[in-house]
Amino acid sequence: MFYNKYGEKISYDCSDLLKELMQDIEEFGSDLMVEVITEVHDGVKLYLDYFPLEDSSLPTIKDSERVEILKATDLLSLYIEENKTL
Repeated sequence: MFYNKYGEKISYDCSDLLKELMQDIEEFGSDLMVEVITEVHDGVKLYLDYFPLEDSSLPTIKDSERVEILKATDLLSLYIEENKTL
């Protein structure tokens, strides 16, 4: 879970994405690079979905969303934190 500038706890259920990403890292290795769809909610950047960098199936994103390129293992750490609940 993340904290915004007001100290509020912000989390996002991404347990399915966590499982999928762990499988991708196991299959493709820890050097896998991914495009990550992010969006700011209540002052906190959340990581909503990802796609392997070589994959051309990145969907159309909303105006409020952004795309970042991250190493899959870095995203895994972010997903673990993001998925924590109270």
